[in-house]
Amino acid sequence: MVNLRSGGTPGLTEEYVPKRRQNRGSEDRTPENRTPEPAGSLPTPITVCRSAPGVFEIDKTILEESNESNNAYEDLVDEMSENTVDPSGQVSGVSEETLMRLEIAELQREVEMIRASREALTTNASGNEMSEDLVNYLQRRGRTTAIMKILAEFRDQVKHIKKSVILTGSANYPMWREEILLAAKQSETDDILNQKQSAPEDGASMDMQRFWTERNVWLYNHMWSAISPAARSHFTIPSDHQLSAYILWTIIEENFSERPAVRRTRLRNYSVF
Repeated sequence: MVNLRSGGTPGLTEEYVPKRRQNRGSEDRTPENRTPEPAGSLPTPITVCRSAPGVFEIDKTILEESNESNNAYEDLVDEMSENTVDPSGQVSGVSEETLMRLEIAELQREVEMIRASREALTTNASGNEMSEDLVNYLQRRGRTTAIMKILAEFRDQVKHIKKSVILTGSANYPMWREEILLAAKQSETDDILNQKQSAPEDGASMDMQRFWTERNVWLYNHMWSAISPAARSHFTIPSDHQLSAYILWTIIEENFSERPAVRRTRLRNYSVF
């Protein structure tokens, strides 16, 4: 600003310089008031700048701790590789913090192993792989994957076999017998009747026993369903041979087959008339 009280006329074309600067300029010209030149290069603004109080500043220790956290496992491995083991089996030269980190690492490894084992069990289950105890149980029950496939094929085979004629007595027994033998041959169970099998062979495997039982029960049910209630009243099956196809076959034969002597007498009487 221009002091108009001085009575002077301001020069509008001249650069205004405050009196304080003018006085300092004149004082600077004296050797005793001259400030010596600093040695070296002047400091950059970044070096000399200061943040106002309360302004957030990045702490370098935070970055260092972050780096240490990211490299925890690498540091632990490097640290443990430099340590030695004393005769008692304890690790020497290891700080308490390092031991704690080692325990944490071991716990994490155990957790990963448990998780991996569970995933393996899930994978095995989805891949139709069973545990050993379950395999043994199914083996004893005759329900392994292989035998169940064979049984399914057998059931598919016999479901197309037609039912035999109903046995009512000695009169239609020959016809009934022929149809039962045909059904046994078609189902490939005729060996049970021809070889007089009332039980699986001695020393047969669990799978073979299960397969034999399946075939025997089917043949038994096929014969039993082809016997009338009136014909069933003429015989009794022993309790120790229940569901035996061969025993049922022999009992029916004993009760309804015509004996040779009876047959000859019947034919003689028929020829007379």
